[in-house]
Amino acid sequence: MKVLIFLEKNILQPKTLEPREVLRKKLAKWIENGVEMEFITGISKFLDLKKANESLKKMDVDSPVVHSKQNDKDFIDLVKKISPDVLIENVDSLDSEQTVCSKLENSDDIDTFGMLISDPKEILDMPDTPDKLKAVLPKEQKN
Repeated sequence: MKVLIFLEKNILQPKTLEPREVLRKKLAKWIENGVEMEFITGISKFLDLKKANESLKKMDVDSPVVHSKQNDKDFIDLVKKISPDVLIENVDSLDSEQTVCSKLENSDDIDTFGMLISDPKEILDMPDTPDKLKAVLPKEQKN
């Protein structure tokens, strides 16, 4: 199972790009249990991306895969290209009026389930294993 998580306001602190240490064990547990973790960000500056990668490594994500949105692209296009099973997005992740999760709901050409959270600590309450995580998804997502 591939899980794609927005870095900003979820895994990393928004302004400093420092890791949210409280999530370290959850990410480690997911990786240990076979969840394919990838990350998505609006960060485009090289040095900021490097810092984000270093912060993920501090959280024991050895080889982080970080997808950076290019200025002229929309996040939904990047999510379609990555094609995760689950996208975790904070309601405050983006400056736009419509979340990527709501765009997923209105899209017939992608099978990604969007989980919209209001607090990064909600990730701690998510199941630790792919099977249990899959069990909480809507039936059409379980295939």
